[in-house]
Amino acid sequence: TKPPSFIIHNGADQNLYYKLPDPQVAAFRRSQDVVDSFVLLTVGNVSDRKGQEVVIRALPEIKKNYPDIQYWMVGLPNEQVKLTRLAMSLDVSENIKFWGRVSEEVLLKCYNACDLFVMTSRQLPDGDFEGYGIAVIEAALCENAAVVSANSGLEEAVWDGVTGLIVPQNDPTGTAEAV
Repeated sequence: TKPPSFIIHNGADQNLYYKLPDPQVAAFRRSQDVVDSFVLLTVGNVSDRKGQEVVIRALPEIKKNYPDIQYWMVGLPNEQVKLTRLAMSLDVSENIKFWGRVSEEVLLKCYNACDLFVMTSRQLPDGDFEGYGIAVIEAALCENAAVVSANSGLEEAVWDGVTGLIVPQNDPTGTAEAV
């Protein structure tokens, strides 16, 4: 007979990603001048597949409820020029920050300082798509809910309506509503 099969989900290291003490988070937010801002965070290469463009397109609508919104993008800034132009055309360039690659220490602070984690990845025409969302789990270990895109491995990283919300791919309106 064949032994039973088990699904073992990917995870993240709770020794690297955890909730920091409130005074430390407050100090980091002060150092970034976002004390009164609502901070969104995406972690992953800044690229077409990761879908940071969707969040930037959602920012004008989000700003109606959160005028001091800040969107932080941590990861290789491959599409920074293109996304900066887009943000300028939507009058939200002052609401975005490209962090580039950061140390584990800074990444932990970013996860803790954000108010909501967002990952709006999308499937590309060549078939490339997002797998399991380990960054979503890292954010969850820092006690952050997430907004993630549907029809990808990201759906497996949230419990829709409990630990996060799932929105359609390429949907800035749905993303803004979820935020």
